[in-house]
Amino acid sequence: SLRTGTNDPELQLNANYRYKGVDFFASAKEWRYTTHQWSDLGQWTSDPTTGEELFRYGGTLDYKWRGIGTHLNTGFNWQINDNHSLGAKVDYSVTTDADTRERLDMTKYDHGTLSETVKSDGTKWSDRPDNILANAYYNGNAGKLNIDFNTDVYINNDNTHQSTKEIATADNREVESVSTSKNQMVATKLVLTYPIAKGMLSIGTEETFVRRDNDDRSTGTGLPDARSKVKDDTYAAFVQYAMALGDNTHITAGLRYEHAGFDYRDCIDAANNLHRSYNNLFPSAAVSTAFGKVRLSLNYASRTQRPSFWQLNNSMQYHNRYVVQQGNATLKPSTKHTVGITAMYSLLTVGANYSRFNDLVCNWSEQMNDEGMIRVSYKNIDRPQRQLNLFAVATRTWGCYTPSWTVAYVKQWLTLDFDNGRRSFGRPMWVFNANNAFRFAHDWQLEANSEFHSKANYSNVELINNYWSMETVVQKSLLKDKSLTLRLSWQDMFRKGNNDVYIDYGSYNIFQTNKMDFNRLVFTVRYNFNAARSKYKGTGAGQDARNRIGSSSR
Repeated sequence: SLRTGTNDPELQLNANYRYKGVDFFASAKEWRYTTHQWSDLGQWTSDPTTGEELFRYGGTLDYKWRGIGTHLNTGFNWQINDNHSLGAKVDYSVTTDADTRERLDMTKYDHGTLSETVKSDGTKWSDRPDNILANAYYNGNAGKLNIDFNTDVYINNDNTHQSTKEIATADNREVESVSTSKNQMVATKLVLTYPIAKGMLSIGTEETFVRRDNDDRSTGTGLPDARSKVKDDTYAAFVQYAMALGDNTHITAGLRYEHAGFDYRDCIDAANNLHRSYNNLFPSAAVSTAFGKVRLSLNYASRTQRPSFWQLNNSMQYHNRYVVQQGNATLKPSTKHTVGITAMYSLLTVGANYSRFNDLVCNWSEQMNDEGMIRVSYKNIDRPQRQLNLFAVATRTWGCYTPSWTVAYVKQWLTLDFDNGRRSFGRPMWVFNANNAFRFAHDWQLEANSEFHSKANYSNVELINNYWSMETVVQKSLLKDKSLTLRLSWQDMFRKGNNDVYIDYGSYNIFQTNKMDFNRLVFTVRYNFNAARSKYKGTGAGQDARNRIGSSSR
């Protein structure tokens, strides 16, 4: 890190042993990573009727995170013959040592008069959080019928401690909290494919079963303890038919049915128990064809986006004496409908996508008491959010030079009703990405890559600065078979890779500037010998549920 001087070593070893039709493989990675963030904070609370300022807060945040961990993977693949293969693998990742330091200095103004200053020093640490993911698969043919079966088991555990000391002009506090979560997921997916007429018919099912236990306890905050159990089951059936009309035209149509059940049990207050079930149909269709040298494709897709499990957790998390965060177990899934068009000609690809989100999950806030404490949570928006994406990508090689340039325009239409009126969030974002590679004699390669996006709105968040990150790379391959590669990259060269944000919650608003620890030198040594391509055909099941659970270890 060129900002802090810290070093983050990482070592990974991958091995594969093949005997006839059987592969045994394994990998091991040991890593250490740190991150540092510096922020200026501002918060305002106003009377929703008159607009008069009630409370104003200002301060600085110094955030540090350090982690050390291990990632192990092992498995086998058996290619029985040309028609049958099966395999299994296990991934295990654990953070063996990690801690977070947060130093927060804040001042509070009550109706324009300085009323309090607070210096907060907090530490968070976890007791070896880990994840285990096991996959087994079978892929085979019975005549013309192809059978693809996958089953996954995912186990995730985390036990986080927080200790915070606050020194204030009014009263000092010592906050202690423990948050424990245990997640288990079992998922299966079966896909049967059979040729019919000029196309392929695919039918299948996918089942996902999640169990989650959560326990949150704290002292010194005045917040209630919380214990909950979640049962989340999803059953899906789908069918898809793809066919070719001549040499240039391909058509695909599909339909997916989902039945989802969600049970939330509050182990302290049964009045908060909740049961919900959902039944949805999601159609999809795509067609691609060629007109001379132009390749054109049209597509439509619909799908559900379910809230993450931490968003569905009703427990309150203490940030500081002015802000707490709480999930919302009553959140409903949102649905997304997207229609798109893409055209390709020579070096150029252009396209457009239009999406509509129903029941969008959005950050929300409300004032908890007369002292100005704010609770930040989530809610479904009763108005649809619409979004338009336009993009153009150009890629070509001229001699030693290969550029890949992207230009995109992202525009949302979103209107929200706050406690102090209605506001629209429609500032568009411009994106300019330019990757440039130069390949010279003797296996030298130079790169200059940049990423830019402009000020914009996404949801009720406003990005109030332009983000720009520049990276340069020099790479050299060695040995006769080029099996040894040395790569040196200089990331975020000009330290412009920061996002400053303004979040509008109606009568409560947040302003935050951020300086991130992205300015780094990364040196990589990679050596491959007797390399073998993986024959593992496992594709997994329950990916959406795993994403909703998240990872407790990097």
